[in-house]
Amino acid sequence: MNTSARLKKDSKDWISDLGFAQEWYSDMAMNLKSRTKDYMHIQYLWGSYEGGAHDNYGFSERVFDLKNNKKLELKDITSMPKAKIEAMLMKNINKINSGTTDSNGKVNNSEMLLVNVVSATDNFYFDEKNLYFHYSPYEIAAFAAGDITIPVSWEELKGTINREFKKRMGINY
Repeated sequence: MNTSARLKKDSKDWISDLGFAQEWYSDMAMNLKSRTKDYMHIQYLWGSYEGGAHDNYGFSERVFDLKNNKKLELKDITSMPKAKIEAMLMKNINKINSGTTDSNGKVNNSEMLLVNVVSATDNFYFDEKNLYFHYSPYEIAAFAAGDITIPVSWEELKGTINREFKKRMGINY
């Protein structure tokens, strides 16, 4: 039996053992989330199912400075050392609940962490009140936690906010 015929036969034998059909997929999208003060926030989203217990998905947040024609980095917003931001992330982790519940009700994000330190990453965006760090499933917590967004207020970053950024955003701290 040639290789092609053997693979077809083996595939049919293997597939006959499946009790249900699996539909695999892979999707990607990008969405314009906001455009304010010459900053543009684009959210990139991917999702896929390639077998297993559940699908998977993730986010990449990107903010572009249209005035200076560049992708914004954390250092363009604040000079606060990453270790201090990371301490704030741990302090604020439960401020926006991911929506996860169990038989006792709401489950805090902090109860599902897989890490000891929540890293200050470049996966951030902001609005007039906060800088937000967005984490995809498995990045810092169990899949059941879903994606987690942690806010750090401009007031918490007081004294470390980049002068130009502060002026453009109208931050008064």
